[in-house]
Amino acid sequence: MEIIIFETGGPRAELRDALTGAGHEVHLVARDAPELWADLVVLDAASWSANDVVRLAKRLPDAELLFLVGSLDAELPIEDGMALLEPVEIPKLLRLVRLLAEARSGRADPRDLVSFETLFSGDSPAIVDLLRQVRLVAQSDQPVSIYGELGSGRIVVARAIHERCMRQGRAFMAVNAAGFPGDQLDHHLFGGSEPSILRVAGGTLFIDFVTEISAAVQAKLLRIVEDKLFTVHGTDRPIDVRIMVGDDRSKLRVGGTLRPQLYYRLKVHELDLPPLRERAGDLKAIVLRMLHRLNDGREASLSSAATRALDAYGFPGNVRELAHALTHAAVLSQGRPIEVEHLPADIQPHAEPDEQDGSLDLETLESLDAVAKRFERTYLLRVLRAVGGNRTRAAKILDLSRKGLWQKLKAHGIAADEGREESEEELVIG
Repeated sequence: MEIIIFETGGPRAELRDALTGAGHEVHLVARDAPELWADLVVLDAASWSANDVVRLAKRLPDAELLFLVGSLDAELPIEDGMALLEPVEIPKLLRLVRLLAEARSGRADPRDLVSFETLFSGDSPAIVDLLRQVRLVAQSDQPVSIYGELGSGRIVVARAIHERCMRQGRAFMAVNAAGFPGDQLDHHLFGGSEPSILRVAGGTLFIDFVTEISAAVQAKLLRIVEDKLFTVHGTDRPIDVRIMVGDDRSKLRVGGTLRPQLYYRLKVHELDLPPLRERAGDLKAIVLRMLHRLNDGREASLSSAATRALDAYGFPGNVRELAHALTHAAVLSQGRPIEVEHLPADIQPHAEPDEQDGSLDLETLESLDAVAKRFERTYLLRVLRAVGGNRTRAAKILDLSRKGLWQKLKAHGIAADEGREESEEELVIG
């Protein structure tokens, strides 16, 4: 998205840098800037009168307005706008802008496609057995360990258990431990005068990539599980939270990064999620359900060639990679049946020339530039997925500046959040 941030009300360099890092084109401008164009305008509510905002809206009729306010009770200059509380919490800003960008583009969030309905589509023995286990484990209140490969839907299964257990209707919080390096997760969950762990009291806490948690967090989780207590500023506080964790089974094992006492307390119930490659018979049902959601309930279809390409692909990124692939295809097909060329390059079949006689099909030959561009796009996606969507690490590997990487991604039509696993906290009440 192209974003304008007015500097009235205080310096906004931090907001600009955060949004630029997320792949947006951002400009800090003065109030009297002569030429303006943007998808989103960020401005301080207290510094603008209603008349000034109306004039600005006429200059930018297609832009969304985001007002920064000192209080959620503050009156906005005009009703047609969004509000964000100052001081701005950068994760909230990025999430709001991401959702807005997706809404304006008509593109569904691939993460929304990996839901209970899509994950449990089909009738393969593996998924039928997993559903049976979810229902049984929901009758218990003990810790749960959920094993599965990257992108297999661990958080979906954790939420499914929560929504079917005695804690349904209470808070469900999911955190990605890999997104909180060092002691950040400890501070996030247990720091401050009102630790965020209290927000999920009576509910369920799911920690994905649990083998990434620090020794300090392990000790506190063990105390919550065993004694239903944790310490704040030297004072013990009672808390009742059901703990669920997720990771690849190869990492969550005896002798791994978790202390043995915690490891054995967490594995009271164990569930294994089948990878998508072992659910070949379910693929058609999953694809149709995802396309149904992508098309807002309208009928969608794939050509036979596209169906064969999906069937032949191994999906190392599991259902999440499938969701990204279908989102990509739906955007390119523009409501028409999805063809092979609408699928990501990784999934498209690449026929090799006949090595015996050296013959080539002249109708399929492409220019060197076209081949190079297709390879570059594929490689960019592979690097992004390898680093979990971390733009800084990807730029370093590719020997590009962050701006250079952003320009490459924009040129290839790669979304700002492509390759990025869920790293922000998810909290659902009810």
